[in-house]
Amino acid sequence: MIKSFAAKNNDMMFVLYVCSLSKSIIALHSLINNKLANREAEQANKTKGEETKKDTVAAEVAEKK
Repeated sequence: MIKSFAAKNNDMMFVLYVCSLSKSIIALHSLINNKLANREAEQANKTKGEETKKDTVAAEVAEKK
């Protein structure tokens, strides 16, 4: 009876370990995807900001003429 209880307990602990491992891998994957999305959005905003600055400078030059 002790051996069967130990085997059942080990099986349950293994399942718990695999579930925890899977959950942490999924969380890390989501973290990496989020970081990449934020980086792309930041670069898009930076590019958009530079274009806006160029348009503003061009408008100021046109006003002076």
